[in-house]
Amino acid sequence: MKKTKNVSRAERSAARSAVTKEKTLAAAIKILNKKDYYASPVDEIARAADVAKGTIYLYYKSKDDLYFAVFFEILGRMRKVAESALVSSPAATSSETLFNFLGKISDTLAEHRNIFMALASELPMSKRVRDKLREKNHEVLEMLERVVAKGVKSGEFEKYPPRIVAAMFIALISGLAHRQFEHDIECQNIPHRMIFDIFLNGIKRRVSS
Repeated sequence: MKKTKNVSRAERSAARSAVTKEKTLAAAIKILNKKDYYASPVDEIARAADVAKGTIYLYYKSKDDLYFAVFFEILGRMRKVAESALVSSPAATSSETLFNFLGKISDTLAEHRNIFMALASELPMSKRVRDKLREKNHEVLEMLERVVAKGVKSGEFEKYPPRIVAAMFIALISGLAHRQFEHDIECQNIPHRMIFDIFLNGIKRRVSS
């Protein structure tokens, strides 16, 4: 006869806490995706998560702390999106891989626009948060660097330093996203192909011989 594993009170409590924390995070993501950060009170997030307001503060010291938990959850999802975009089929060129990355990351930024806008509004950021953000950015930069290096090695790209090219690519995406967050009309709904063509081919007009 198969024995059932005895679960201690501490284990049950930890499991309940994990579920509650997950529900709170999911509710916060849902609300912050729809509303401005300053128009999203903790009371509303608590109601959406079906928990008491005080319960939220057992897991997060403040509303800002909850926001950064949401922000890094979204960054974690973006990293998975980046990985799926950059791990292309062996037949894919480096250009195709970068274009795939551009499309998926741009779509994710648009989906969670309000959450990223809150960061752009200069929320106070602790050293721990800054260090973690730098670490996440570094991970994506290294993935892109490998794709560019592959393109250089195959002769697809010019022999520019892969890390610099990768950093410029990220800067282009981030810069356009920031303009979109600032409601710059001219920067809304730019086709991914247009962005990529400008990055890959530049803006200098080519005169046919």
